[in-house]
Amino acid sequence: MCSETGGIPRRGLPISLNLIKTLLYSQGFSLYTQIWSDQPPLFTVLLSQWFSLFGQSVFAARFLSVVLLIVLVVATPPNPKGRPPKNLEVMQLVLKYKGSTQWVFTDRPIYAFYAGLRVPPEMAVMSYKRLNSGDLTLEELLAVLQNYRPEQIILDRWTGQIKSDSQLTAYINKNYSKTYTDENGITEHYILSALNM
Repeated sequence: MCSETGGIPRRGLPISLNLIKTLLYSQGFSLYTQIWSDQPPLFTVLLSQWFSLFGQSVFAARFLSVVLLIVLVVATPPNPKGRPPKNLEVMQLVLKYKGSTQWVFTDRPIYAFYAGLRVPPEMAVMSYKRLNSGDLTLEELLAVLQNYRPEQIILDRWTGQIKSDSQLTAYINKNYSKTYTDENGITEHYILSALNM
């Protein structure tokens, strides 16, 4: 069993190879030329410096991994949620009507996500590719509006494309009230007309 790996027990093989590689590196051998290495050198270089501070032992090598893990856990934000919505005015409107909203029809689902609201599954991933390949048609978007009757609509990425369909635009104008348009006329927020009364 040990003869296959040159006397190193199989269970300790990965850590043993890293230790050997690090020991050789710390003695002046260069990675990728004198020492075979199939991995980026960061851990080997860090471990070499670590050995110079804490001595060369398996415990010291494993302790470095523990320290790096603790640093990573401490440095990670407690509740990462991706990039925040870029238009805070729209976000405030979404939050204002959150209590009376079950569904949000939007081409930028991050607004609904931040508010803790649901997006119809058909719109969860609304990309340029889906729209232009015919995988998601304007007729299907109209069907989503009619089936879910979302209380809020946010148009931000594909406003021009969505509003180019006369049936979709007519349905929105008949059943929804516009509450916001940005200065470029790209981002729009609507609420179901029944909520506006």
